[in-house]
Amino acid sequence: MVCVGFGEDAEKHFMKVNNCTEIQFATHLNKALLEYEERNKIYRWKIVVDLEKFGGKGIEFKQNNIPLIKSLYENVEWNCLSFEDTKSLFEIKRNENLLGAPKIVTIDVDNYQGIIQIKSLFTNKIQWFLDGTKIKTTYHTAGLFKTEFKVRNLIGRQLNFKLIGTGGETISKTFELMLQEVL
Repeated sequence: MVCVGFGEDAEKHFMKVNNCTEIQFATHLNKALLEYEERNKIYRWKIVVDLEKFGGKGIEFKQNNIPLIKSLYENVEWNCLSFEDTKSLFEIKRNENLLGAPKIVTIDVDNYQGIIQIKSLFTNKIQWFLDGTKIKTTYHTAGLFKTEFKVRNLIGRQLNFKLIGTGGETISKTFELMLQEVL
């Protein structure tokens, strides 16, 4: 069994202090690890600020709503995708007699900050849609296109994007936005 910190010395110390066996130690450690994992599933914490005792009576802090982003693209090995894999992840519309549609290099979702980052090639612009309505367009001229979209304070359930290039379009599957209870 591996312990963080001083390893076997920490384990022996715990068993001595708590007068327990190695099996009881292992049970306690596993319970603590499960509890740690469960508590770290929380992405949003509410900070209660009371400035009244410091002379800040009546000062209010604006709360930010950062929904949890559920993505089909979390465990994709982008550098290993075949064209068939890409077609299962995106709707691809190619223009005839031209190069291919925009190619996704990576999609990263940061649920702590509420940001979706996309890198793509052969892209002139990206359009974002919330519940079927276009909400943002970003333009690009040449080379690797790096863009990010922040979901802070978005009110909606389904988000997707469309990459548009000279050779066609690449349309994402839906990102589900889930409001989280703030603790």
